[in-house]
Amino acid sequence: MPVFNFYDEGVREGLALWADPPSQSRLWRGLEPGHVGSPAESLCQIFDDTGLGRALAAGEAYGEPTDSLLRRIDALTSGWDLDLCTIEELERDERFTASRRLAAEALATLERRPLGTVSGQPLDEH
Repeated sequence: MPVFNFYDEGVREGLALWADPPSQSRLWRGLEPGHVGSPAESLCQIFDDTGLGRALAAGEAYGEPTDSLLRRIDALTSGWDLDLCTIEELERDERFTASRRLAAEALATLERRPLGTVSGQPLDEH
């Protein structure tokens, strides 16, 4: 059981967006009325807003192999100032492409488990 709970549904939503180029393009280019987003905001949703980053830093979030995939996404995107890149530059960047593939893999592992579980155990609601 992780030391920190995190928002499972938010992680899944963030990974789904990170792994979906057409949705990213519409959202990040402002083509969806009422929605404003950016690559940096998307990563923040996955790791910061949900508490996932804290859970991973404490040791375990979902368990393997999902945690390794999430850590690889974090490693690929850490220290990268996404606000200084254009969408076109990101789309050509190998790190970005690799992180999208990893997000799809991580999401696939999560789709095999019920929503709201961590390492097979229900989340403690606090």
